[in-house]
Amino acid sequence: NLHFIDSKITDLGFQSSPRPATGDVVLVEIDAKSIEALEIWPWPRGFHARLLDRLLDAGARRVAFDVDFSARSRPEEDKALEQALSRAAGKVVLPAFRQLSRLADGRSELKLSVPLPEFRRHAALSSINVRPESDGLVRTMAIKDGDLTSMAALLADRAGSTARPFHIDFGIQLSTIPRLSYVDVLRGSFDPSQVAGKQIVIGSTAIELGDIVAVPLYNSIPGPISHILGYESLVQGRALYEVAAAPVVAGIL
Repeated sequence: NLHFIDSKITDLGFQSSPRPATGDVVLVEIDAKSIEALEIWPWPRGFHARLLDRLLDAGARRVAFDVDFSARSRPEEDKALEQALSRAAGKVVLPAFRQLSRLADGRSELKLSVPLPEFRRHAALSSINVRPESDGLVRTMAIKDGDLTSMAALLADRAGSTARPFHIDFGIQLSTIPRLSYVDVLRGSFDPSQVAGKQIVIGSTAIELGDIVAVPLYNSIPGPISHILGYESLVQGRALYEVAAAPVVAGIL
């Protein structure tokens, strides 16, 4: 299988050329520490509202949530988040994703899940879907998913670029991605200079929440980190695109 061989060669290339992240995107982690400290789950949306206010007050340039807001919660909590999104004045990215939904006749179809209408009107939408290869590993990321731009491409301002999927650069060192714990930001226990002028991705890294993606080199990573690696691949000029077979064969001949 030539595709399998090509994937392994690409993985070796990433492994042999590690590089740091730019530091332009900060991950705010919904981590085990935060879940334990806040003592309730799921968290009321007022937490997300307060977190968003703190990040923007600290000078964050844009805030992307990798959190599902497609279902309603308590009315007062939904209202608190809607008001925070309105105050953010277009600086927020919310996620949309396609998932299999079972119909009444037993068939399945892909259904697009999007945030509630009152949330959508104050934010940009981005796709957070990733698709594994035949070996079960996620190696590539799309620029476009239907009419939606992927979260990585939107943060990298590549919405109008090619629609072809690109290879994520797994040579980017995860340890160099700036991180803050959700509970620390919520309580104001962080240095505002860590987020000033930065873009923020908020998402789960707690193993118990199950947002884990199987990838080469690292075995598995949290879903939000996959979007940050996609962003880094694009802005560092490390996004590799597959060449069609015909030009390759012609070149060999």
